[in-house]
Amino acid sequence: MVKKLLLILAFPIFLFAKIQVTTYFPLETQFVKKIGKNEVEVYEITHRYSDNYIEIPKSALNKLSSSKLFFHFGLNIERDYAKILKDKNSAISIIDLSKNIQKIDSNPYIWTDPFATRDIAKNIFESLIEVDKRNKDFYKKNYQELLNEIDKTFLTILQNLNKSKVNSFYAIENYWDYFANRFRLEVIKKDKKAFSTNELKDLSKTYEDKDINKLLYCYSKDEKLANTLAKNLKAKPIENDIFNEDWETNLINLANSITR
Repeated sequence: MVKKLLLILAFPIFLFAKIQVTTYFPLETQFVKKIGKNEVEVYEITHRYSDNYIEIPKSALNKLSSSKLFFHFGLNIERDYAKILKDKNSAISIIDLSKNIQKIDSNPYIWTDPFATRDIAKNIFESLIEVDKRNKDFYKKNYQELLNEIDKTFLTILQNLNKSKVNSFYAIENYWDYFANRFRLEVIKKDKKAFSTNELKDLSKTYEDKDINKLLYCYSKDEKLANTLAKNLKAKPIENDIFNEDWETNLINLANSITR
């Protein structure tokens, strides 16, 4: 009788256990939680995005690799960790959230395009119902709500941009290519390097007829370079961290910052 009672008590706990998944960093976690909500438990490799490889301690690796799924955006650093997790647990499914998304010159920063985030959401939804069919309706409802959020964000940005005369901006690196492509903006990119005095003068002459007054950079460590370039280009430097976990607010703020 005691053994039967223990089995009855244990069965519901097993049945309703959360689905454990792993992500690389918080932005991915936010997308997953939008659909999985309280049915999914997410473990992150890092709580702040970095493209520097750091060895995972053994105890943490055991926990991270025990997940059903590893969601990632296809960034090089994430592919390295995907291999490590797979080597540790061959049963873990590796889900590239950039699957079926057309890339711009192999640029991995797809989530700055609201249309691409719809595909990201679809990839998450389909992966979750594959391992947790009993909650399909729950995930589908959350998935649809996320699509509605994305559409609302897209329209908000589009309306803000349409009200302005801005049609281009400068950028350090290629972080905003998808954003620019989606909203038909020209982005003039500058690599991160040391510019000579003559090169800076040439920059000023090359773009003196351009009506561009914003320069975007992603990292605080690039602030000095951004200020130097912006001064010579007669533009305002603006920091925009595309790896921020609050992707919706970040995209809206991005649009607002280049139209003010």
